[in-house]
Amino acid sequence: MAGVKPQRSPWALRLAIIGTLLLIIGSLVLSNQNDAIDSIYDPRERAIAEIVAGDSQLLDITDGGCYYVIVKAKVSGVDASMKPIEGSAASSDEFEPTSCLTDWTPMASDGTTFLIVEEWVVDKDGEAMLATTCSEEDCAGETVWIVSPDGWEMDLFDSTGILFGCGVCCIGFIVLPVAAVVRYWSRANTLQGSVTFIGPNQTISEPLQSQQEIIAALQQQHLQQNTNGEHLEREEQDGFVDGSKDVMQGRLLTTEQVFGLMRGEMDGEPQQKVQDPFADSIPKRHEPKTVVKKANTEAISVWDSGGGVANTPLENRPVREKTPRQDNSASKDWAEWDDM
Repeated sequence: MAGVKPQRSPWALRLAIIGTLLLIIGSLVLSNQNDAIDSIYDPRERAIAEIVAGDSQLLDITDGGCYYVIVKAKVSGVDASMKPIEGSAASSDEFEPTSCLTDWTPMASDGTTFLIVEEWVVDKDGEAMLATTCSEEDCAGETVWIVSPDGWEMDLFDSTGILFGCGVCCIGFIVLPVAAVVRYWSRANTLQGSVTFIGPNQTISEPLQSQQEIIAALQQQHLQQNTNGEHLEREEQDGFVDGSKDVMQGRLLTTEQVFGLMRGEMDGEPQQKVQDPFADSIPKRHEPKTVVKKANTEAISVWDSGGGVANTPLENRPVREKTPRQDNSASKDWAEWDDM
């Protein structure tokens, strides 16, 4: 049975495609909102006053308001100070520079960079005198912008294009992690590894990975075993035995071979299709030779007739060798003791 790749959930790929499309659409929408972005972040369009470096400007201030003095990044040597108006003249006390707690940053769609010279957070309503000085030549005649970024968040939400583009991008950023979670969950539920089966004919199936394929293979193998069992029972009941496999393996003679055997045209043993490759290397068995002793019929006949062994030839008689007698010193000592 051919192996089929395990089926996985298609939602992971679908969500990934949707998230990518949302990011692309949101980026295209935001790229077409240059005018709306400049009206919020560009100091040249959001400025409440615009003066030349070295001049002064009277401003209306509100309690808790934030005010920036901004120049282009290439301009240097510009200083600024702000004094409240008391009566008809500026006060001698200046506002202390304080950092504005806001995320507003000066920028422009044309790539112009800006520098914040000074910033204040005022604590009273009324008027103030903003004075600038130029201490270097490169700031002479340069424009200085006074910007109040208060309320820029509401201006951002008032822009339909920016709001739609940001919303689409945010949804895309949310969908992509969801697609990754779905992908991981579907992979965790998929059976890992592979399973192979050995069939009744010693055939190995291809590796199976999905649970459905394994169950189908088990059912098919069980069906084959039942079919083979019923076939064997039917052969036993009918008295018919299929010997085709034995004929193919060379263990059973065919009809032509039996006919030739009856006529004496071939040997009785079936020819093996594959000969033993190590037939010449089988060691020969050496059996020990047993020497058969011939019976001495002449000596037996003399013995039966009552004769002795004297007539036996000297050559056939056993010869008994004499062993030299060893002198035993201990025995001689005992003999001398007895004589005494």
